[in-house]
Amino acid sequence: MSTDIVTPIRQSFTLIEPNAEQLVNRFYNRLFSDNPGLRPMFPKDMAEQKKMLLGAIALVVSNIDNFDRIEGALETMGARHVSYGAQEAHYPVVRDTLLAAMQDIAGEAWNQTFHDAWEAGLNVVAEVMIRGARTGQTKAA
Repeated sequence: MSTDIVTPIRQSFTLIEPNAEQLVNRFYNRLFSDNPGLRPMFPKDMAEQKKMLLGAIALVVSNIDNFDRIEGALETMGARHVSYGAQEAHYPVVRDTLLAAMQDIAGEAWNQTFHDAWEAGLNVVAEVMIRGARTGQTKAA
């Protein structure tokens, strides 16, 4: 990914990371509130799920400038998400909900540059995961 994406993602993550627990709580609360049909895709006890989301975000941030290192893991994750009921239409919903939660957590320090960089980065992550989902479906067929 280009420095136009990498630099703002890393900068903004320093604003978000200290409040990571709040971020995932706000994300899932908003996701389920705005999209109640998605709730059954997740476990009742969300503690482990929240840890996995934080781990995935940290993995992407730490490898954003060498993205090819994590593409395989993201493809596998995308294939696995199919079994949970994830569909391509869910990816923009998750992206937008995560962006809103990040903006809430970062507060006034959040800006359009951060938003645009995260949106572009999350779109790339979604593309890779969707590719993995499609590949996984093809192998299963």
